[in-house]
Amino acid sequence: MISPLTLVAVASSLISGASAFKRFPGANELAVHQSLVDAAANAPAGGLQYGGGAVLPNVEIFPVYFGADTKFQAETTAFYGGISNSVFMDMMAQYSTPTQKIGRGKVVGSYVVTDNTKKAITESDITAYLQRLVSAGTIKPNANTYVPFHLPASVSISGQCSTFCAFHNSVSTSAGQVAYGVIPDQSGACLGCGGAGGQGDAFRAVQDSASHELAEAVTDPRPVTGWNGSGGEIGDLCNPTSGFVTGGDGQVYFIQGEWSNSLNACWLGDGSTPGHPSGGTKTTTTTTTTTKVGTTTTKVGTTAATTTTTTTTTKPVTISATTKTTTTTTTTTGTSGGIQGTPCTGFGTTKCSAGVTYQCAYWSGNSLTWGKWYVGGC
Repeated sequence: MISPLTLVAVASSLISGASAFKRFPGANELAVHQSLVDAAANAPAGGLQYGGGAVLPNVEIFPVYFGADTKFQAETTAFYGGISNSVFMDMMAQYSTPTQKIGRGKVVGSYVVTDNTKKAITESDITAYLQRLVSAGTIKPNANTYVPFHLPASVSISGQCSTFCAFHNSVSTSAGQVAYGVIPDQSGACLGCGGAGGQGDAFRAVQDSASHELAEAVTDPRPVTGWNGSGGEIGDLCNPTSGFVTGGDGQVYFIQGEWSNSLNACWLGDGSTPGHPSGGTKTTTTTTTTTKVGTTTTKVGTTAATTTTTTTTTKPVTISATTKTTTTTTTTTGTSGGIQGTPCTGFGTTKCSAGVTYQCAYWSGNSLTWGKWYVGGC
C-alpha cells in the first residue's frame, strides 16, 4: 500500500484521480479488499504499467523494530532474509526496467529503537527517525535499501487497521532517497487486517503485510513512479489472497499474493505448504556393516597315559563398515490428496475438505485450480 501522505500529495496530479488507487485517507481498508480481489480477477493483461521511475534491483533490507517489545523480531528478520533470496524475488524479475534488473536480495542488518517515548506517532515521526539513523551512520543506504519499521502493540500510528494495514513510501535523507515501510503490530484489534491477514495467526499476519509492502517497495519504491495499475500496486491487486514460499534458508513462509503481468493473475507462491517446502536437496546416508566371523581349529591328541590335550587356534575377527551417501534433488508441490490441484471456477473462492481450507487461484500456470491454503477454517 502507498503511504497516506503520498496519496494526498499525488492525488491532484493523477489523471484518473482517486480511482487510480483503491486506498486513500478515510477509506476503510477492510471494505476495500473485496473490490481489489474483484479487480484482480478481472484485470486486463499488463495490469501493472511502468511509470519510468526506479525499482530496487537487489533489495537490501534493514528492519527497524520501533521498541524492544516489538513482537517476532528474530522471526521477522529471518523471514525477510528467507523470502528476499527466493522465487518471491524471481517472480518480480518481470518488472525489471531498461536500466535495472530485479534479482534476489538480502538482509543487511537490523535495529531496535530504545529511545522512543511516544505511544501515538505519525508518519512524520517515522521519517524523522529514519533520517536520524542515516545521519548517524547506523544505516548506510544505497539504491537497493529498504527499511521496514515494525511497531510494537504499545505504539500506534494514526490510521492503522482502518485506513491501512501497512504502507510504504520514501523520504529524502542526507544520503539520498530511501524507501521505507511501516508495519503496525498485527495482533489484537489488527489481527485479520487485510482479509487473509494471517488467518488468525499473529506472525502470519506480520508476514502477510510485510511481504505485501516488500513487493511494492521493490517495484515502486518512490510511489507512484514505478509499476502501478488501475487498482494500485503489485500487492493491492491481490488482496486478500495468500500462499507460501520456501525461502533461501529452506523454511516455508506465508506471503500475500502478488500480481503477475506474465500470468495475468495473482502469483500465490511456489506451492509450498507448512512442513512441505518446494524443492531442495535431500541427503540419504546408508551404512552397511560387514562382519567376517573368525574360525576355530581344534586338535585332539592322545598321550601314553591316555590324557587328551586340546589345542585351540583362533583367527582374529575382522569387522568392516562401509558408508554410502546418496544425494538426490526432490521437488514438492505441496500436500497432495483431497481436492489439491483439481480444476475450479471462481477466483478467490474457498472450500473445505477433510479439515483443510482450499483456495481457487492460479497456483501454477494459467488455469484455476484448488490449492491448500491452510489447515482449519472448516
